[in-house]
Amino acid sequence: MAHTGAALAGSPLSADDHRRRWLLVALGTAGALSVAAAVVLVLTSNHESDKPFALVVGGLVSASFMGTGLFAWWRRPHNHTGLLMYAVGVAFVLAALKEANAPAAFNMGLALSNLFVAVVAHLLVAFPTGRLNGPAERRLVGVFYASAVVLSVVPVLLRRSCHCASPQPRDVFLIANRPGLVSAVEALVGIVLIGAAAGIAVLLVRRWRAASRPQRRIIAPVLWTGATLVAEVSLLGLLQVIGVATVAQNVLTAAAAITIAAVPFAFLAGVLRSRYTRADIVGDLVSRLHLAGSGIQEAIAGAVGDPSLELVYWRARTGQYVRADGRPARVPVDGDGRALVEIEREGQPMAAMIFDATLTDEPELISAVSSAGALALDNERLQAELRARIAELEESRARVLDAELAERRRIERDLHDGAQQRFVSLSMTLALLDRDLAGAGAERQRLASAREELDLGLSELRELARGIHPALLTERGLAPAIEALAARAPLDVRVLAMPEQRLPVQVETAAYFIVSESLTNAAKHAGAAAATVRIERSNGAAVVEVSDDGIGGADPTRGSGLRGLVDRLAALDGGLEVDSPAGGGTRVQARIPCA
Repeated sequence: MAHTGAALAGSPLSADDHRRRWLLVALGTAGALSVAAAVVLVLTSNHESDKPFALVVGGLVSASFMGTGLFAWWRRPHNHTGLLMYAVGVAFVLAALKEANAPAAFNMGLALSNLFVAVVAHLLVAFPTGRLNGPAERRLVGVFYASAVVLSVVPVLLRRSCHCASPQPRDVFLIANRPGLVSAVEALVGIVLIGAAAGIAVLLVRRWRAASRPQRRIIAPVLWTGATLVAEVSLLGLLQVIGVATVAQNVLTAAAAITIAAVPFAFLAGVLRSRYTRADIVGDLVSRLHLAGSGIQEAIAGAVGDPSLELVYWRARTGQYVRADGRPARVPVDGDGRALVEIEREGQPMAAMIFDATLTDEPELISAVSSAGALALDNERLQAELRARIAELEESRARVLDAELAERRRIERDLHDGAQQRFVSLSMTLALLDRDLAGAGAERQRLASAREELDLGLSELRELARGIHPALLTERGLAPAIEALAARAPLDVRVLAMPEQRLPVQVETAAYFIVSESLTNAAKHAGAAAATVRIERSNGAAVVEVSDDGIGGADPTRGSGLRGLVDRLAALDGGLEVDSPAGGGTRVQARIPCA
């Protein structure tokens, strides 16, 4: 999911922070009072045979979950994991009601005794975001909640609970004593729990494999503790199914209780590791930014452990983000698994980081990294702005070339279809008039002179049209147009090579005028008697080469012809080389990028 935010900086507490602080105080007070009540219930219980163990579970474990959960929620208010930790502590306190001497409270505690298992499973599945992702995870957690309800409520309704020497309160919710039915239900639920525990194990393995190295350091304590707990719950379910002696179940239950007691401390270790990792990462990032070895994007991507991280830069003039190469950037949208965090400088957007959405659970890390790289990002933004302007100029230049080519074609077509056709029609009319004036010598002589002038004008008009844009090039391609050009040249021209396939229209136009200008220069200025033309496609470029046997000495910095060719080629990212030693002929070679 896309997420947009400004760079974190020191700021006063907001109204939401104040409300959360008061809520934390209220939850902390309520939690402390409930843990104290649970301890009192254990100490005053008439039927608890192992009060030290009950005090550890009902007091220490619940207090640890609540305290760690509130601390995590304060540190990461948008992450629900802290609230789930607190909920686990509440579930342990509710289970402590079974220590009560009052019958109703005692039976209520029995009915809630397995709720903590479901909440712990919920915590493990939702870690590290605190949210369930997709229907599969919701169904998995739902199985645990349903199993917890069945395993707790069915025995309260259908089996007497008094199986020890100490007198227990009476079963006020008992509707029938069906111990066999309860055992069958427990065995069935045990099978279901084994499958659900296996599902959690698969989920934890996938989550571990998908995590980056810094993320693994953070989530390792909770995931490995959770994996141990899942294994113990699975064994408990298996023992329930095969009906192993109660002693083995009690031992495994005690081991599971110890593992559960370690979960809040494992989570606290993950939080502290996150803080130390953040400090280490930022320090490493600053060091790498001062070295010339890696770019800022690579440095930040390595710091947060996300190779897919991309830096984009804000262009105020166009109101959009661009990539480092100046091209427009694609901004994440909801559901594509990417997130965006804006980086500001003096209250103005400067850049943004686009990264894997899972990293939004580390807002402090993202903020610290972006703040550490802010200065370097500003420099990169200026370079991206420059590249974007260059890209715009290239696109604008391409549009100008296209417009020029279209205009040349239009003018050539207008000349061909307009003035040239009129001249041809006039020439035919004069020819008919010449035939009709068979006996008028002086008039025929003047008419012949007019026809000669008209033919010369028509020839010049056709040459002008070809100079603007040759129709043959558009209609039949580069090879026929060059052959026609060579045939009209006032020197011996041999065409040695031509591309077999058509080239892009701009490339063909440029190649044609390079040959045309080179042959014109060879005839007019170099006194050449012969020339060769070669056009080939090589390594992604069209190579145009024209050589003559003239006097040489051509200089592309003088004269408008060659200088115009240089400008035309530059517009296409091409280049022109002129090799023209005095007395040694001239070789003009152009390379034009050609996809």
